[in-house]
Amino acid sequence: MADDTFLDMHDWTLLDVDLDCANATAIPRFCPIGGDEQTLSLSGVIDLHVSKHQSWGPSVSVNRAEWAPGLGNAVQALRIEMQSGDVITVEAVTFDIK
Repeated sequence: MADDTFLDMHDWTLLDVDLDCANATAIPRFCPIGGDEQTLSLSGVIDLHVSKHQSWGPSVSVNRAEWAPGLGNAVQALRIEMQSGDVITVEAVTFDIK
């Protein structure tokens, strides 16, 4: 995975992640500091991992987000590192922020 900044999500609060298996979509919802709720709309989801080990201590805030563009099959990879040390990874065809 390339270390490309996806979006400056530092200190955003992760509210939840909604996965629709039948339609291969996922929608993580975030609340930026002092901002309106933001959602990522992910379609063509083929892989989603959400860990909750909290090896750095409890937190629901984002440390950083990175993405890698798709290869031959157009699948992109998104990696969201939480301030707890946990990592959320998603492989999907499209990513859109709303």
